[in-house]
Amino acid sequence: MRIRKFNESAEFEELEDTLLEIYDLLGNPEKSEYNIGGKLAYTLVWPMGFRIDEYNGYKEIDLISKVFDLLKVIKSSQLRIKDYDVEFKIENRLFVRLTPHSSEVSTSYEFFVEDSYNGIILSYSEISKFLKDRGYRVKSAESDSEGSSESSTVVISTDAPRSVCSDLAIMINSEIEESCSDPISVYSGDGFISITPEEECFVRLDRYN
Repeated sequence: MRIRKFNESAEFEELEDTLLEIYDLLGNPEKSEYNIGGKLAYTLVWPMGFRIDEYNGYKEIDLISKVFDLLKVIKSSQLRIKDYDVEFKIENRLFVRLTPHSSEVSTSYEFFVEDSYNGIILSYSEISKFLKDRGYRVKSAESDSEGSSESSTVVISTDAPRSVCSDLAIMINSEIEESCSDPISVYSGDGFISITPEEECFVRLDRYN
């Protein structure tokens, strides 16, 4: 059973109420919140103790079955929550993402966050808002940075078509050119945007999940 915290908003408690069966099975999640278009979005993360892309034994079968049954709870939550999209992914953890619907379509976006010794930082929230405004979503956002590498690339996967990805890439590229001196190339195609430094430079988002 989940434990209510005194500083949780009434709105978030209502969202949690639709996920009680997940709390009962997996306990309290790690929670993060972030702003998308003036409303809070939430990501809830539960460790599961197994990966579905690895071989598992009989000890994991019961839990795996119960976790997949919980997907029905997520479907039910989507029907009950009118102002949020409820989405999930499974790795060695269960992620549930609660993203607010766009109440207002933005006329401008601020994708660039900063250019510092840590590299170029871009806004996950603004990228998500751009896509949500057009009826699409971020499916995944990943960085290919390695510990020994001197540069990194960000790849964003989405359900948006080529034309929307192209518009997003052009806008990100334009803002990067205005805001920092490092040469960065932004490529796009059907369902993806890739942000790649042409020289040694780290490109990152301010969040990924």
